[in-house]
Amino acid sequence: MSEIIYGDRRVYWVWLEMVFGVANESFWNTAKDYRQVHELCMDIKSGKVEGLTAGQLKRVNEKILEQAKKIIDSCEQQGITVLTLRSEGYPMRLKRTPNPPPVLFVRGSTRVFDAPAVVAVAGSRKACDYSLEVTNEICTQLANAGALVISGFEEGIDTYANSAALNAGAETAAVCGRGICDELSQGELSDAIAKNGAMIAEYTDSEDFGKVKYDCRNRIMCALADCVLFIECAADGHSLNNVRHAQQLGRPIFAVPPADITDRRFFGQRNLIRNGAQPVFDAGDILRVLKPGSVSQNVGVVNYDDVKVKKEEKTGSNNKIRAKKIKKFQKNEQEDLHKSKMSVTIDMSALNPIQQKIYTALKENGILHLNQLAEMLEISVNDVLSELMLMQISGSVEEISGKQYRLK
Repeated sequence: MSEIIYGDRRVYWVWLEMVFGVANESFWNTAKDYRQVHELCMDIKSGKVEGLTAGQLKRVNEKILEQAKKIIDSCEQQGITVLTLRSEGYPMRLKRTPNPPPVLFVRGSTRVFDAPAVVAVAGSRKACDYSLEVTNEICTQLANAGALVISGFEEGIDTYANSAALNAGAETAAVCGRGICDELSQGELSDAIAKNGAMIAEYTDSEDFGKVKYDCRNRIMCALADCVLFIECAADGHSLNNVRHAQQLGRPIFAVPPADITDRRFFGQRNLIRNGAQPVFDAGDILRVLKPGSVSQNVGVVNYDDVKVKKEEKTGSNNKIRAKKIKKFQKNEQEDLHKSKMSVTIDMSALNPIQQKIYTALKENGILHLNQLAEMLEISVNDVLSELMLMQISGSVEEISGKQYRLK
């Protein structure tokens, strides 16, 4: 049977992203010699394109064009616009980057990214009250000044930033790391952002496009922004990988000075400021730098290698924290260590590879939220949840509350 030819060329773009995987630069290396996306798809399906990985070849056989068509139809039914690099409305800021997403899924309007100043806000998911207050104040000031505030749309600093802009009566935007159709991207706040700005993502969900990739989201957020503002982050905070993308794109970095220089929650900001980030006390500190021709191009430039935490440093820090917790436990709890939960050992050979990763993560960090586990392990939320349920049944893990887990 001959292949159906689709008049909607977006079908081919979506199919290619499903095959190559999200944020895979090899897509553009393969596509550079083709003028028509349809021709590239047909050559891949017929085996004429060399250099594909085993995983990509497997997806060529598994993914059919009809699946891509159904994704587009489903999105349109939900009010989600599907844009390709060649579509009108695809953000020019993003198009000019080295590895732009072939496809964007959008709720709202991408015209908001034409704002005179776009500020990406990053920080902790479990921010302290001080940081949340600062987020609200600075983002309100930015919104009132006409700047667009964007975030990675996770709990904590991200959603506070978006809410502050909305409460100021301004537009705002968010880049979803979990996919545009994920349940966390379909709530009251996301509806408000879509109505007064844009919710965007590189894929719909992990079922069709593979595991969650927050680093891919960060590259998009930094590309859309003129700068990145850090409000609260630890020295080994995941949000710091935004620095790498900002450095590659020449985006300046701003950081709110620590509320307490001895508090580890703010060591990320400390390291950023030490290595060239501009300290921020109000929105004016950002807007003055972004004003064309106002300052040297080197202001706020940070080298990612100067601020990232090396693996051995991170391990050493965690060991100190665990030792402190154990010492406190031993002081407060007068019980036989043979009966203590802290002395329980688990037969790792009885766990599958994913469960072993979950066990190690919980052992090193204590209590973790389901979403934190998915991000740390780079595994979809659904897959992590399935394994956690099995581990609960076997008695190795317990859920505390609100999808937070610890070793039992």
